Amino acid sequence: MPKKEYRVFGLLGFFGIFLFYVFGVAGPVLAKEYMFSGDGYHLWSFWYLIFYSIREYGELPWWDPMAYNGFPLYYHFLSGWFNILDPYYVPLLLSFWALPNAIPISDYYVFSIAVYPAFLNSFAVYLIARELTRKPHVALVAPTIFLFSQYTVLAFHDPFAYQAITGALFLLYGVVAFEKHPSESRFWQLLFFFTMFILGFHFGTLMSAAFWASFF
Repeated sequence: MPKKEYRVFGLLGFFGIFLFYVFGVAGPVLAKEYMFSGDGYHLWSFWYLIFYSIREYGELPWWDPMAYNGFPLYYHFLSGWFNILDPYYVPLLLSFWALPNAIPISDYYVFSIAVYPAFLNSFAVYLIARELTRKPHVALVAPTIFLFSQYTVLAFHDPFAYQAITGALFLLYGVVAFEKHPSESRFWQLLFFFTMFILGFHFGTLMSAAFWASFF
C-alpha cells in the first residue's frame, strides 16, 4: 500500500475505533450514568472547581476555601497528582474559557476526563505503532487494545494516572520516529516532544524513571 493511502487508511481506522470507544466505553460516563466514590469523587471535584473558577472569575483557582479553613490550591500545579498547566492540557482550559456560558460545566469536565485524554493517549499509541509497522491493520491493533483495556476504565476513577502519561507517550513516539527515520526534521520533532514532556512537570512524571532518565 502506498505511503499516502496507508496513512489515510490508518487515520480513518483510528477515528472509527475511537468513536466506538466514545459511544461504547465512555458512553455511560458521558451520559452521567456512572457513579463515583472515594478518591474518584475528590479528583473529579478538583476539575469541576477549576472549570467553575474559569467561568465565574476568569482565572485558575489559586485558593480553595472549602477544606481545612482554606488551603492553597496552586500546589496541585506544582507537586499535586497532575499539573493542569501541562502543555497538552492547557488547550483544554483555554477552549473552555472561550466557550459560551450556555455549555454546562458538568458536560465539559466529563468530556475533559473521559474523552480528551483518551484521544491524546490512544493517538500517541497509534503513532508509535505506525512507526513500528507498515501494515495498517497491525498498527490499529495497539490503540484498540489500549482504548478497551482495564487501564482506560481505571482512568475514569483516577484520571490523573491517565493524564500524566500523555507527555511520555508522545516523547516515546518522537524517540521511535527518530530511530526509524533519522533526519533533521525528526530531530526537531523529538526535541519538541522532549520539551513538552519536561514542561509537564507533575507528580506522575516525577515518579517515572523515564523523566529522570531523559536528562541523561
